[in-house]
Amino acid sequence: MKNIFLLLLLTFSVGVSAQNFGIRGGVNLATQDFENNEVDAGTIVGYQLGINYEVRFNDHISVRPGIMYATKGSSQKFPDLTAESRFHYVEVPVDLVYDLGIIDIFAGPYIGYAFKAVQETDGESIDIDFDEDNIKKIDAGVNFGANIDLNERIYLGAYYSLGLSDLTDDSDLDFGSDESIKNKSLSAFVALRF
Repeated sequence: MKNIFLLLLLTFSVGVSAQNFGIRGGVNLATQDFENNEVDAGTIVGYQLGINYEVRFNDHISVRPGIMYATKGSSQKFPDLTAESRFHYVEVPVDLVYDLGIIDIFAGPYIGYAFKAVQETDGESIDIDFDEDNIKKIDAGVNFGANIDLNERIYLGAYYSLGLSDLTDDSDLDFGSDESIKNKSLSAFVALRF
């Protein structure tokens, strides 16, 4: 077993031609889909900041895993009030990148963990209790995007993030629920390679 692990590690190391560590930051235009729920959801401005590590396999293909702090959520219009929910996530995206020259296209899954959430209504801000409010802390989805190299070290990018996980936790409900909430966002970022 040990020999198989060493052989796989050696094969992986030989196949990888370059590796780059990077940092990136940007802006998220986030909203949420409220299915089967009479909520008119709007966009909020969130932020992202994180690190990534690009593993290049050949001239065109690489994998770019990372770890990010990201804010997501939405504004909501109900018949009698307006609110804004802001979720603070630690996200781990793993993007497959195809290099077209100065432009890269990428796509891949992400998983996120919400460590805090706040709802603001009429200027009053309260912390969301995930258990009491039946909201899941785990989010998962896919990213699709592109970036352009300004030079060897700096690149600009944009991507669409589509949440696939239902954030509502109906495990405490006797008959479940047909309502669901899913994250989605459009993001722009600047990144620096080292």
